[in-house]
Amino acid sequence: MPFAPLATGDAHEGLARIAAGHGATVHQVAIGWGLALSPTTLAIPGRGSISYLEQNVAAQSIALTRADLDELDSDW
Repeated sequence: MPFAPLATGDAHEGLARIAAGHGATVHQVAIGWGLALSPTTLAIPGRGSISYLEQNVAAQSIALTRADLDELDSDW
């Protein structure tokens, strides 16, 4: 099922707060969140440049806490 929480405009403040806390972009947190949902999740983010591709790959190393995941789940 397609899911694009950032495609609708500005990032939700909870997503932005979590990203700032991890020193990451909101897009990286969104990718990390999707990957944390299930071991069978396949993230297929778009990329417009090599730097975006590198940011997308780095998203897998973001260690979202249970509190982060709970907040994201409740917000979305």
